[in-house]
Amino acid sequence: MSTTDEHNDTHDEQLDPELIEDHEQANEGEPDEVSLENQLADWEEKSARALADYQNFQRRARENEERAREQGATDILKSLIPVLDNCQLALMLDPETTSAEQVLGGVKGIVDQFFGSLERHGLAPIKPETGDEFNPGRHEAMLRVESEEVEPGAIVQVLQIGYELRGRVVRPAQVSVRPSDDKG
Repeated sequence: MSTTDEHNDTHDEQLDPELIEDHEQANEGEPDEVSLENQLADWEEKSARALADYQNFQRRARENEERAREQGATDILKSLIPVLDNCQLALMLDPETTSAEQVLGGVKGIVDQFFGSLERHGLAPIKPETGDEFNPGRHEAMLRVESEEVEPGAIVQVLQIGYELRGRVVRPAQVSVRPSDDKG
């Protein structure tokens, strides 16, 4: 074969339609620029939709939290309105015809009613006793008092009861405490 024939054979191989078809089929799996732009637009739309959904979720969660807070406040206030009604009735009593004993009995009834309303909502008193060990998580030491009646570090006197709401201290009980013997 001559050099020219070899060259023509090589040239013919390069232009072989079967090879061109194989090449086109191999490139079919690769996305073209338009396809990539469409995919990008699709992902941008999905991303924007997901962001909007998340923002709507956050807004609804805030609204639900506010409604729950309002409902809780409404429930508490509904239970306290009768206490207020009784206070107003007490203020309408005629001081000329009402004895001190009757007034004290009425005040005690109002206090009991008020505390009962608060208990229904989870409030409980913190009432330490004389001689109980001082607990800084539940008691506030207002005074240090020397006393032989209690152990060092114990409560000598309760000055004001405290309150807790479902185990969480709202106000510690105010107490006087015997100093501990430890100086260090």
